Amino acid sequence: AGTVTNGGTLSGFGTVSAAIAGSGTITASGGTLNLVGALSGTNTFTIGNTAGSTLEFSNTATISALTLGTNQTLEVGATGNLTITGAQTVGNGGTLMLVGGGTITDASGITIASGGTLALLSGATAAGITLQAGATEIIGTGTTLNNAVISPSVTVLVSGGTLSGATVLS
Repeated sequence: AGTVTNGGTLSGFGTVSAAIAGSGTITASGGTLNLVGALSGTNTFTIGNTAGSTLEFSNTATISALTLGTNQTLEVGATGNLTITGAQTVGNGGTLMLVGGGTITDASGITIASGGTLALLSGATAAGITLQAGATEIIGTGTTLNNAVISPSVTVLVSGGTLSGATVLS
């Protein structure tokens, strides 16, 4: 198992297959940092604002809510199971992406703000997400968005997916 020691830093892009434990800082920057190994400890996760910066979880993890804005993508891979503690907001230029069987849970709620994007791809399922005016939702083939709250002026692109139980605000 790899350890991010107290105050230690793991930063950049690529795939990390080793288990990570500890209480350091893990930052995706300049590409996709895919965390495949088991995660434990109290690490802090961040995403740089360099174009293409993506933090991908392909295993089970619990993290605090992240700042997601310009050039920042949080991805839950097909084998990922991500729990976020604290209300997660995807701001202007940010993206929350779920792929395949990936799941995301946030008891405090997930909000896609104006200029933010929620992308459900290749069979992903999400529920209880609030889309504010100016947000974009992409629902790809085989995907489902359940019980969303959709504000006026939200762009929803459905291509072979399902939008069910949505509350559309006027």
